[in-house]
Amino acid sequence: MRDEVTGLEYSKYDPQINTNDEIVMQPGVYVICKRHDASVLELRIEETREFMPGYQVLYVGKTNASLRQRIINQHFHGSGRNSTLRRTIGNLMGYEHFLLPGGRYRFITEHEQALTLYMATRFIAFYSPTEQTEHYEHMLIMRYSPPLNHTIY
Repeated sequence: MRDEVTGLEYSKYDPQINTNDEIVMQPGVYVICKRHDASVLELRIEETREFMPGYQVLYVGKTNASLRQRIINQHFHGSGRNSTLRRTIGNLMGYEHFLLPGGRYRFITEHEQALTLYMATRFIAFYSPTEQTEHYEHMLIMRYSPPLNHTIY
């Protein structure tokens, strides 16, 4: 799938269908979207622009290391300490958290597990390998104005 804004080819990762090893271990950009059939009313965010038909943009990110590591291990199956996206969603949902030594952020275990399930059933990721991560992330954020990129916790 090609995005008109960046001109990049994107692959889709659906945590309910795809296996984790289908995502490449390369630098790149990614767009986290709401599933076309999912509700995110509890996040209290406005309707957003569509990245691909039926998929509203919620968050845009980049990694200079591994798309697989960032999308799977830090966002979909990670913790609040390594994912701004998880931290934002958990806070919007009122999840209980605490600070680890060194100021690292973490939700209690039950809430980390709830976040993993919430994201797997409501979100889909589109990703594209590229070395120009800063450039394309900026383009995507400017075009789609993703609401979860603008919420700071």
